[in-house]
Amino acid sequence: MFERVHGVFGCRTRSMFDNQIPRSHVRTSLQTLVCRTAFDEPFDRKNTSDAIIVYLRGAINSTEVSKSLAPRDARQPWIMLTFEAPPLANSIHHTKYKNLNGLFNRTMMYRRDADIRVPHGFVVSHADAKYLPDAWVMPPVKEEIINTSRKLAVAFISNCGAKSNRLSYVRNFQEHAPVDIYGKCGTHKCGHSMYVDHNYNATNNPCLKMAAERYLFYFAFENAFCEEYLTEKVYNLLFYPIVPVVRGSADYKTLLPPNSYIDGNNYTPKELAEKLLFLQNHPEVCFRMFLFIYLCVL
Repeated sequence: MFERVHGVFGCRTRSMFDNQIPRSHVRTSLQTLVCRTAFDEPFDRKNTSDAIIVYLRGAINSTEVSKSLAPRDARQPWIMLTFEAPPLANSIHHTKYKNLNGLFNRTMMYRRDADIRVPHGFVVSHADAKYLPDAWVMPPVKEEIINTSRKLAVAFISNCGAKSNRLSYVRNFQEHAPVDIYGKCGTHKCGHSMYVDHNYNATNNPCLKMAAERYLFYFAFENAFCEEYLTEKVYNLLFYPIVPVVRGSADYKTLLPPNSYIDGNNYTPKELAEKLLFLQNHPEVCFRMFLFIYLCVL
């Protein structure tokens, strides 16, 4: 276990944790860390750190990273960190990953085969929750949300050219059933784009609450089809009485509770439209299918 880790955001002199983990959370014990991190300390403290974390988003190539962190101590692991899927993981410089070969000793990402796994979320049973730090346990939203007169489906999309072609899928769906699109790719507006490095609380987000009040289903499609890539957009919805419709390359059966989602990979846009319309018109079937989130009113 590392005792002291220095975080680097794109090899610039700031901690990559500045956005990912609010420093106030660490100081007030709201966030549990497995190691001490060099917050607010001179960059030369890297020489006394047990490991260096390099945020892949800003890495140019192995030469530039090595120059920024020179001299390198062979006893000190360099850890590659990313929260994004490969197509967007290096969104600043669009570096070819082969130019980073041989640079890192460890990986820190969402995949289960990473050396250090940092998923966008996870679900445990009530029995297992007692073993987690209090700050990691978040119950569902307790405010009563009326289930009558909801519209069918909603999607929040601002990356209109995602590699997964999610916008095209949703447009095709609209030919068979209604879905309101919020964000830069649609005609509806609510708040602003939210990403994993933004500091927000999903349990009191006005746009998520609005979606749960107005819609039955939420299209939580990923921006890329990459193995085990499941982002916070899906986990955020589990706090609310709304059914996520997922579409990506994650093994949803092993990551999400049963009867808590619909896997869009199993349907064409037309087939999915028919399924959602059926559930909307047969609330007793919907209730049995999604008992986990108590969505439908008999």
